[in-house]
Amino acid sequence: MNFHRFEHINQSCKNLDVTRQFYQTLFPECYVRAEGEEDGWKLMQ
Repeated sequence: MNFHRFEHINQSCKNLDVTRQFYQTLFPECYVRAEGEEDGWKLMQ
C-alpha cells in the first residue's frame, strides 16, 4: 500500500480488542481517540 493516511474505518467485528490490536500492529502511529458503549455495542473512535 502506498498512501499518506486514512481518516477512519467503519466495520463490525466479533472481538473489538483483537481488532484494535491488529490495526495498531499494522499502523502503530494510529491511536484510539474515544471509547464507549451504546445500546449494548462497544464503540471506538
